[in-house]
Amino acid sequence: MEPNRSKIICDTNIWYRIFDGRISINELTGKFLVGTYISGFEFGCTLNALNDFNLFRNAVIAFKGQAQQFYKEHPIEYIKLLSNYPSNSDKWIELNESLNKVFGTKEPNPAYYDAAKHEYEKYYTEASDLLEPFVRFVDDYRNSITNKGLHKKNMNASISRLQQIEATKSVITNWFQGVEIKWEPLELFLNVFNEWLRQLDLQNNLKMNLNDWNDVFNLVYVAPGDLYWTRDYKKTWEFIKQAGLSHYLFEPEKVRE
Repeated sequence: MEPNRSKIICDTNIWYRIFDGRISINELTGKFLVGTYISGFEFGCTLNALNDFNLFRNAVIAFKGQAQQFYKEHPIEYIKLLSNYPSNSDKWIELNESLNKVFGTKEPNPAYYDAAKHEYEKYYTEASDLLEPFVRFVDDYRNSITNKGLHKKNMNASISRLQQIEATKSVITNWFQGVEIKWEPLELFLNVFNEWLRQLDLQNNLKMNLNDWNDVFNLVYVAPGDLYWTRDYKKTWEFIKQAGLSHYLFEPEKVRE
């Protein structure tokens, strides 16, 4: 990578837009795009593989062809790596092999659709099971608040924001055993995840679905000095701004939505 050229870590939606023309190839000139394990994983279990194989295949081609670097570790493993603990990228090997098969397949056979459906159902079930305790925690916490108006007012106080950051660190630390997390390179991930928790607290109707989890974990790979490219304006983009970290956002001059 050339000196003074920032890495641009991409949300999965960017690879679809590169294929369909909403982001032109000319806009990519001189830009160092980075693909992530999360995007590869999302390609591996998306319903697009069933509903529109051509759309899916071309997004994979953009991902494999336009990314100049890949972060191959699962986000949990990558956090370990950043914190100077042993990690592995073994899951990427199988994932990458699957993507390469898509890359070389123009017309999938019926067995492909059965396999794709199975992978999606497996992913949805496993991810839902992992997410369920967190959803229950948020619901129980919301129900415990008696004076919601006063609570929301206090949530915006500076001291409350600092306290919540520490609480968010504790939530993340609980996912690891015996790992002392190095927080500095995780500034964006930590603060946006914290903003998610804060907004879940403030907005009774807000829900965090499986795609939202993937979007948050994709930020693990974005270090200070990097940029993040996403078209998810309603949540990811907005929460990055709410967290006061707009300088991480990559904003090309011309993007056709």
